[in-house]
Formats: sequence, structure tokens, C-alpha cells
Amino acid sequence: MARDCVVKRARGKTYSEQARSAGAAAHEDRMKLRRLPPLTLFLALSWALIAACSSIDPGAFEIVPRKDATPNPTPPGPPPPPGDGGAPGDGGDAGSASVVFDKPYAPGMGATDLIGTKHPNNGGPTSITAARSVSCTSSGMCHGAGAKVVYLAGGVASKANIEIGIRLSNGTVRTARSAAEGYFTIPFITGDTLVGSRTSARDGTRESVMLAAPTAGCNEGACHGGPQGVVFK
Repeated sequence: MARDCVVKRARGKTYSEQARSAGAAAHEDRMKLRRLPPLTLFLALSWALIAACSSIDPGAFEIVPRKDATPNPTPPGPPPPPGDGGAPGDGGDAGSASVVFDKPYAPGMGATDLIGTKHPNNGGPTSITAARSVSCTSSGMCHGAGAKVVYLAGGVASKANIEIGIRLSNGTVRTARSAAEGYFTIPFITGDTLVGSRTSARDGTRESVMLAAPTAGCNEGACHGGPQGVVFK
């Protein structure tokens, strides 16, 4: 126990001596600096500041991506919404690829004479209102099978200058323009038949395709002469 105390005191004394030596050395350095000429001290401090300011700034570098880096591909967008189905018996907007017409739409004018002038005292409709409910191409009617003037189709559209087209099963396309009052007729040519045909109507902004193949003239009582209303409404 006594030896331990002696050793500790010896070691503590040694530490104290070392501390006093370090303090004396630091004091000596300060005294040396004070003894330096003012010009020498100024130059030493200036070089120290220059060295500190000339160190590399890590924020001065521009980070450039590798040229061989492949960017992340842009994920595909959602699919386009389905088109409008249109009114009953109507295919809605057919877009630029028509299933009926074989030529791009071009503006045009239909007839300007009134429907009354077409039927002077022959029993035909003399007003457009009456024409909307007359099936003029039915058998036994004025423009049906066996008549003097036969139409492949005839009816009343919602407005003037609507283009109505029928694509026959052999690919032939027959067209007509609605008149100022809205009526239209497509002449019948020998060999024409509605079996397997498609029909459509369009203007400069939209096209409306019938979903079902026509089986008779447009103004039949169960079709546009009845609940379906006028063509291209």
C-alpha cells in the first residue's frame, strides 16, 4: 500500500513536470513571435491567409452525368376512352376511316327546290312535315319497285347539305346530299340491292354510321319514319 502511494506520487510529479515543460515551450514560442520584426510577422500572417483561401472549394465542381447513362423510359399513358356509341341505330362518330364512304368529305350543296314542287297533283307529300312519315320507296308507292322512278333510298335529314351514303355489298358507293328542306333521294340503278349494304351520313364535323344493314327505304314506319326520327339528328 505504501509502495503504491509512492508510485502514484512519483507519477503525478512526472505529469506535472511534463505540463510545466509544455507550458514553458508555448510561452517561449509566443515570445519569439513578439520578438519578430513587424514586417516579418505581417508576411507570415498573409501567407497563412492566402493558403487558407486557396484551398479547393468542393462546391465549385459541376456534377455531369455519364454519357453512357440510360435515362429512365417514360411509362406509356392510359389508353384512349372508347368512342360514343351514338343514338339507337347509329354508329356515332366514325372518325377519319369511314366504313361507308370511299372519298374524303368535301363541302357541297343539295337541291334548293321545295319538296312540294316535286309532287304537283300526284298524291305525293307537298310539305317536309308530311314527307317525314311517308315511306316513298315501299313496294306500290311512287318510288318503290315497279314504279316509274325508283329510288334505292329516300328520306329526310335533320338539316341541309348532309351527305348520305350507301355502300353496296359489291363495294359500290351511292351518295346524295340533303336538300335545303332536308329531303334526299338516292336513285336506283339496275342490279343495286340493299342486302349486305351499309349506310352512313356525315357533315364536315362528324359521321354517323347505322349499326344494322338497311333493308328498305329510310322512311319506313319502324325506322326514320317512326321512332328513329330524322336522319342525322
